[in-house]
Amino acid sequence: MSAPPLPASIAAHPKLGDWLRLRDDGGFEALSGKVELGQGISAALISIVCKGLGVDPDQVRLVAGDTALCPDEGYTAGSQSIEVGGAALRHACDAMRRLGAAAAVQRLGVSVGSLQVERGRFTTAKDAPGVDYHQLASGRDWPTHRLDSGAGDDGVDAIVPPREEAVFARTDLLAKLTGAGAGAGSGFVQDLVLEGMLHARVVRGAHPSSRARDVDETALRALDGVLACVRQGDFLALVGHDESRLVAAAATARQSIAWELPPLPPYGDIEVLLTGLPAVSSLAHAAGVAEQAVEGAAPVEGEHRLRRRYSRPYIAHAAIGTSCAVATPASPTAADPCRLTVWSHTQGAFKLRDQIAAALGLAPAEVRVIHMAGSGCYGHNGADDVAFDAALLALTLNAPVRVQWSREDEMTVAPMGSASLIELEATLDAHGVITRWQSQVWSHSHLTRPGAGSGIQLLGAWALRPDEPQPTPVDVPLPTGGGLRNAIPYYTLPALEVRHHFIAEAPVRTSALRSLGAHANVFAIESFMDELADAAGLDPVEFRLRHLADERARHVCEVAARLARWSDRPTGGEGQGFGFAFSRYKNRAGYLAVVIEVEVGAAVQVRRVWAVVDAGSVVHRDGLMNQIEGGIVQALSWSLKESVRWGPQGVLTSTWDDYPILGFTELPEVVIELVDRPDQPSLGAGELAPGPVAGALGNAVAHALGVRARHLPFTPERLLALINTADEDSPLPA
Repeated sequence: MSAPPLPASIAAHPKLGDWLRLRDDGGFEALSGKVELGQGISAALISIVCKGLGVDPDQVRLVAGDTALCPDEGYTAGSQSIEVGGAALRHACDAMRRLGAAAAVQRLGVSVGSLQVERGRFTTAKDAPGVDYHQLASGRDWPTHRLDSGAGDDGVDAIVPPREEAVFARTDLLAKLTGAGAGAGSGFVQDLVLEGMLHARVVRGAHPSSRARDVDETALRALDGVLACVRQGDFLALVGHDESRLVAAAATARQSIAWELPPLPPYGDIEVLLTGLPAVSSLAHAAGVAEQAVEGAAPVEGEHRLRRRYSRPYIAHAAIGTSCAVATPASPTAADPCRLTVWSHTQGAFKLRDQIAAALGLAPAEVRVIHMAGSGCYGHNGADDVAFDAALLALTLNAPVRVQWSREDEMTVAPMGSASLIELEATLDAHGVITRWQSQVWSHSHLTRPGAGSGIQLLGAWALRPDEPQPTPVDVPLPTGGGLRNAIPYYTLPALEVRHHFIAEAPVRTSALRSLGAHANVFAIESFMDELADAAGLDPVEFRLRHLADERARHVCEVAARLARWSDRPTGGEGQGFGFAFSRYKNRAGYLAVVIEVEVGAAVQVRRVWAVVDAGSVVHRDGLMNQIEGGIVQALSWSLKESVRWGPQGVLTSTWDDYPILGFTELPEVVIELVDRPDQPSLGAGELAPGPVAGALGNAVAHALGVRARHLPFTPERLLALINTADEDSPLPA
């Protein structure tokens, strides 16, 4: 049997010392390019190290996202932290365990099969003499050991690591819960305090492209709490010692400035907006014989043809805690050329480092970016932009500087999730089987992170050189896709065609939001599957199973239906409804089937959610459960409430009053069942929920009302208009 493929991150960083180090105090240091964003991967990665080396959590310190110490694993995104980053760390641990066991065999004069390892100590029995990793490594050059050599030993692999239940505690929570983050490397970046640190607020208008005109810098310097006013190009910041006074000064400055905005398209119906903007159209995917539909042509006898459009609006990240960063100048030496250190809750420390360096005319080695936890957002929010703000000001002022964005900044100038319009057409034969499927997707870029595409993707860098063109937006191609993520249904379809209408121009700044295009595409596909099932006269779950060949996909669907007692659901049409949806994220990561129960009165109240997850081998049960629960809540908020609005003066949804999110009283009961497959690879799970939850919610609302809403969000105003017209194919109020 051939060896499993080498983890991608190991190919880029093939030395053991890139991943694991032995500390002088007898402990272990694990290095990772995947960072903690609130998703719990720090505990999962420590768990992998504990199992792989035979040590306990109190012996392991995880260092992640430090460009001076850690391997470059790109972005922490795409639900790949465990699937990719965890696989690399596991590979490194396996190699160190082999090295240790081989050395222990020589030192103790025993066979490999008689060894066991507890707390990093190799012995033949619990109380027998033993030797630990640190003793065995003495005199050996383990850090340079190659991890890509393919060497292995089945006897060594049989050494049993410690009990799994000993490694499931989150070790990162205490500092966050207590606010004990005054020192670098603990708590949240918002809590970081450096000696002599200044505070700064960058003054911006209500749109990323707004430009300040007629700025009275003398008046700004005279504002209470302002120590300095920094203006370079269109970049404008106020600096002071006291943040609270500076916040008030920045609000005054923002109101006193005349802001110039580019012409924006009128705000309105997403379908009208997206189809009215210039687009580059292409055939993104084709399989089978997907014959072109002839407008107005009658279907073949016995066939039924259905065409529908679905959409979602622009969505803000709306992180509860606003973006923040701290930067300080450094004194370069011959051994360390670093001139600038930045603490940031970025999802791509190395990409950010390179872009900050390029924008400030520095070499990458002169900038060090250290990840610190911030408010999780699962996508490209303002973390990278505020890091550049802090870096620029620290170099300019030659002092440590902390920058935190205001709520208005977070909601108006940070990147947002792109709006999407999806048109689906399918043909059913006389037996209720799909014979042909065509998709069309209209969307903007879902990836304008630093390092994506060409040019510099930092808001402050654009302001420094306002007359230079910004990078041309591009999107992520299939198979992973940006706007097209999950646009290819996972169902068995004999003829399939997917067309992409990429729209470079957008009324707001767009980039990655949790699950990218999968939220809209799976919502559309799963809504359409229910409509097709209705046209075929079949139960929605039965209809899906007819078109699913993957046994793991069928299993999660069957278990979810059984958990929710799907066959006993009410008839519907009287305000209470049940909806079902399924998806495999990116068609290659984890599986999720969802059933949602709703009650529709003055608004949609989600009563219960049942979710069945297959993410392969479960590394950290509690972390996986939290990811699914959090994804469910976030998807419900997006699908019921959230929508960005704009006008001539910029983005209008700049406060919680303008942009409501799901509240505590609106949370449903959530039941999650995990399908653990320890013999299978771990699969990405962080972004499983948004698409299926939106689809199941749409199907539940349709079941409850007897009419279907095809355009998100399901606000009371939209549903009332739908009920009154019983035809949502005509434009509705936003």
